[in-house]
Amino acid sequence: MAEKRDYFTDSLEKEGFTHATAETKLILTIANAFYQSAPGDFVLLVIDTPKLSSKVVMEKGDAPLPGSDDPEPPTCPHILGKIEQKAVRAVRQVTREEGTGKFLSIEME
Repeated sequence: MAEKRDYFTDSLEKEGFTHATAETKLILTIANAFYQSAPGDFVLLVIDTPKLSSKVVMEKGDAPLPGSDDPEPPTCPHILGKIEQKAVRAVRQVTREEGTGKFLSIEME
């Protein structure tokens, strides 16, 4: 069995926090707006935030999401530290379009 480890994201090192969303309906829109050009495989972590020792703050975005019908910027959680394995309830596979990197779907169960 593989050893379970805590998660550290690139954005934690570069920006001081891990981007997250509390609204399932926004996940693909956010992924395609900000991460479509990022190479590699992605997974979605389902997190039980009360189990995190890292602080979580809600921050309103600077602008509406590209591709969204909502004229208001979204308010999203930012995790100010590592994501401990004990807080991860599930890991979901993300499907992307080969060649474009477009996020197509997320395995929900």
